Amino acid sequence: MKFNKLVQSLTSKYDANNTNFSFSSGKRGFLTNDIVPGNITVTSGKGATLQTSRGEMIDLASMTVNCILGQNDPWVKANMVAYMNSDRPSFVSSTMGSEFYYKVARRILDVSRMKNSVINHRQCNGTDVIELAIKTAYKYRKGNRRKVVSFVHSYHGQGLTAYIISDLQKRHQFLVSDSPVIFLDQPDNTADPMKQKMTQHDNELIEQLIEIKNDVSAVIIEPIQVNNDVNTISRAFLSKLKTTCEKNNIVLIFDEVQTGFGWLGKMTAAEKYHTWPHMMALSKALTAGFGPLSALISVKKFGEIIPGTGEKTNGSDVRSLVASNAIIDRLIGLPKNEIPDAVDGHLREELEHGLLYYFDSKVSILEALLSDLFNKSAGSIKEIRGAGLIRGICLPNNKSADRIHLSALKHGVFLRKFGSTLIVKPPIIITEEELEKAFGLLRKSFALL
Repeated sequence: MKFNKLVQSLTSKYDANNTNFSFSSGKRGFLTNDIVPGNITVTSGKGATLQTSRGEMIDLASMTVNCILGQNDPWVKANMVAYMNSDRPSFVSSTMGSEFYYKVARRILDVSRMKNSVINHRQCNGTDVIELAIKTAYKYRKGNRRKVVSFVHSYHGQGLTAYIISDLQKRHQFLVSDSPVIFLDQPDNTADPMKQKMTQHDNELIEQLIEIKNDVSAVIIEPIQVNNDVNTISRAFLSKLKTTCEKNNIVLIFDEVQTGFGWLGKMTAAEKYHTWPHMMALSKALTAGFGPLSALISVKKFGEIIPGTGEKTNGSDVRSLVASNAIIDRLIGLPKNEIPDAVDGHLREELEHGLLYYFDSKVSILEALLSDLFNKSAGSIKEIRGAGLIRGICLPNNKSADRIHLSALKHGVFLRKFGSTLIVKPPIIITEEELEKAFGLLRKSFALL
């Protein structure tokens, strides 16, 4: 049977109109309880709009896993379908290579703008690449330095190493009784991430780091602590932190799982703040939900990872690499001669410019809607934090946040929630109409408070 004919014969099996909702109802026997009420089932999606068992829903959370292009991006899908219709390899062992294995590595390095850097990309998630960063930094420690510095209310994933270095995950820590991690207080939140003047508190954190420098092998930090009320750290602090680490032979690691690949209008927070660490961990948005892929970018002098940590998952699902390559196309654009003639209309325009070209206008709309929501909330919103497309609506308590979160779902808006903060992180392709509709529905939920 010819492949195209086989594909046609299977088409009805995946038709969104033939969804059987009975599979999403009743007791399922899973290890965890449902995290959303009413057994919501998503049947299809385009951009930021989902079709669900409850009707239409707008995704303001990018599926919580950094789907920066939303659902079913046509350029990414077309590239993946074309690749899968070919006889190219679907997986490549770490002992072999392929065109996309090397091409995507080079492109991720290029868009990271880290000078004199090397990359290890792997078929895994953000937690794994954070662990790799910590292990690699530890390998290059000076003398007998055995401590890692993290920060209060940090969140770095869900593996054992991540539990140990994440203040918000310490309750899950096991197998280790004597932690090697020193938690400094959280840096101050700033309304202007490009702020050049450090607060007294942030200066004190740097002084504390200097006091313990001889015990510290590495410092790991999130440029925006999304799960800490979207605590947004200033460029001034990150710059001073880099200078201090550089001077004292400490490896600085940026956890860019949340901020990397377009969320701040640049490909990384490091580029946005013009402060590059010694190591940068990327994941999730690398494939925008189209497959597993992570990348550790490091300056060359820390470029050799520990044997036994690289090869275990360093084989590549090449389809994820194809997706990542297409996502870079979407974000930064393509030369006109590389865009197929079959591409026309709005997609051609976006590919010519790159979606980051439209970023500031999207952010302006989002900020205006958030400001309006704040002004009309009758004091029920404490603060709105964040930068770019990463924003936090801070409420007085968990109960209020739970109530709004559930009400928003019922009205047709999907938000992320952590503690007393509602996290708004819409995909970059969201339209003005979708944003206005979503916030119109949100206002109905806030009217309950």
